[in-house]
Amino acid sequence: MKNAMALVNCPECQRQVSTSATTCPGCGHPLRPSSTAEPGLLGKLAAVLGVWLVVPWAARLLAFLAACVVAVIVVLSSR
Repeated sequence: MKNAMALVNCPECQRQVSTSATTCPGCGHPLRPSSTAEPGLLGKLAAVLGVWLVVPWAARLLAFLAACVVAVIVVLSSR
């Protein structure tokens, strides 16, 4: 036996839409509030701390890779 889906009317176009839909397939009207809330103070602090810890490592990695490329070019050009 199949589970019956509940239907509601879209507030914009009055089309019947499933309650599990996030937007109306007919007109695109959002049916649920957006869950993309801005991060709070703790989230912002974590992001700043993450960038502060990661950026120096990324810069060192890029410098190391550039030095490796230069070393390979020097070795290959000396042959």
